[in-house]
Amino acid sequence: MESLNSDLRINLIAKNTEYYIDRFDRMEETGRSNTWNWGAFLVPFCWLAYRKLYLECVAYYLVTNGLNTVITQLLTSHGIVVNIGWTIDVVFMFMCGLYGNWLYKAKIGRQVERCLELEPSKREKYIKRHGGTSVIAIIIAFCITIAFAGVLYKFNISVV
Repeated sequence: MESLNSDLRINLIAKNTEYYIDRFDRMEETGRSNTWNWGAFLVPFCWLAYRKLYLECVAYYLVTNGLNTVITQLLTSHGIVVNIGWTIDVVFMFMCGLYGNWLYKAKIGRQVERCLELEPSKREKYIKRHGGTSVIAIIIAFCITIAFAGVLYKFNISVV
């Protein structure tokens, strides 16, 4: 059973398996939920999309941009003109760098459990669909971001 779990984890991770298995094992050994991930730190939005952490990617985008918008509007309404977007981004970049592997480990754990519930004939299809990485997701995420920025820009232009 342990061998099957290990094989499923490797197949679900698909790319850079040695790195992630090492980080996951280290978290289990130490009981810590944080290990550093440079990719998750430097390009969190892309890393989350690439590793198919779609819900987390959307949450990251909405929280960072939402906080930036709300705080900037609040400060502007009090006569303080400052954009603190970079500060918010850097804080969330550090959080993603520290806890990205933990998020990914949790996702892989859920997927292993799901695979174990499936008939062996259906596991491969599930792994292909839900496991691995997605360059397409990065492209889609950027397109959505650009479209969203365009809508906001257009909205701001029409309001003024």
